[in-house]
Amino acid sequence: MLRLPLLAWILSTAVNGQYAPPPYRQQDGSHPPSGLPTRIVQQLPPSTWIENMAVRSNGNLILTQLRPSAAVIQVTDPSSPYSYYEVAGIFPSIDGLYGITEVSTDVFVVVGCRFATIGDNVKGSAETWMVNFKSTDRSGGPLVKRVGRHPYMEFPNGMTSLPGVDDVVLIADSTLGLVWRLYLETGVTEVAIQLREMAYHQGTRLKIGINGIKIIDGYLWWSNSYVGDLYRLRIDRLGNPERNARPEHMFRHEGRFIDDFVLDDRGLWGTTNQNNTVLFAAYGGRVSDVAGEQNGLDLAVDTSCAFGRGERDGRILYVATGNNPKKGLGGKVVAVDTTSIRPRGNYFA
Repeated sequence: MLRLPLLAWILSTAVNGQYAPPPYRQQDGSHPPSGLPTRIVQQLPPSTWIENMAVRSNGNLILTQLRPSAAVIQVTDPSSPYSYYEVAGIFPSIDGLYGITEVSTDVFVVVGCRFATIGDNVKGSAETWMVNFKSTDRSGGPLVKRVGRHPYMEFPNGMTSLPGVDDVVLIADSTLGLVWRLYLETGVTEVAIQLREMAYHQGTRLKIGINGIKIIDGYLWWSNSYVGDLYRLRIDRLGNPERNARPEHMFRHEGRFIDDFVLDDRGLWGTTNQNNTVLFAAYGGRVSDVAGEQNGLDLAVDTSCAFGRGERDGRILYVATGNNPKKGLGGKVVAVDTTSIRPRGNYFA
């Protein structure tokens, strides 16, 4: 396992590893505050783009690196000012990683490709790999094993696991506008869902339609990035549409690129990539940006997000970012304190 130098960031908003009390009174989700408190957890080198993240059972963050090379990075104890990161796995047969999902406790699947140019994958180069933190290789890192090669995927992106099914995952294909079902035992793929609401829109800079995907309470949720739309569809246990199910348009965040997202008991939280903000859609409330700003650097090129799994950080939204070469800034992990927003009922049920 490659261990990188300790990067400890102790900012003025942290006290003994905890956030200082937020400068906001408790607010219901229909009128969330803007400018939620943030702190940098880890700052990575200038060439580093982090594309996605997951959270281990012990609270460590697992990041997929898109640039400069395909790698999995582990951030240990992100709620502490003494957190550090290390490269946990490398994938020399591909150029970068996109999605990640946990299929069983501390066992993850990632997907990546070779690149022709930035944002343009080599057709037929997609691969999936299993990263098992319950087993170790000779260097002491997680056991890494290829699941399969996937010549028909064009732009594999977001991934999600199926509740109660540990040998199948779903993978969004942003260019083809569909969701693949991947069988982990064989590496075989098949189309699970293809809808016009998943297709990319003509005239966009990159051919990206469906992007982030999640399964919540029997629904597949997905973002259609460039138009700022969020949909859901009722599915069965293997990810097929339920009989007579139709896609439901949940909301649009006008003028925003919706990348990855996560839902909790208060609403939906998402990253906006080139718009440099974190959005929040309250259950029964409006959609608004609650952290970052269009011309700011705090959350510049934010790509993915996940809530902590520990007692100290259950309301902390960890946000990963890409890099900003013009500013000489690499990707980073930022903690956004969301505790000032309280639940107000499950509107999406």
